[in-house]
Amino acid sequence: MRIVDVAAPGELLVSAPLLAEAGACEGVEFVELGPAVMKGLPDAVRLFRAEHVDARLPTGHRNRA
Repeated sequence: MRIVDVAAPGELLVSAPLLAEAGACEGVEFVELGPAVMKGLPDAVRLFRAEHVDARLPTGHRNRA
């Protein structure tokens, strides 16, 4: 399985190594989804979903960009 196979349409998933390299991203929160077995890798990889910080607010309270 590849990360793209796990992601829903419009969802951005990253692995723990990529997140460690990228560091903090302003306005983005990474929610851990847990481990997933990836094609060609011997060990499971921790996956994270990138969420825009405002995405957690009710629709009427989101900032309009």
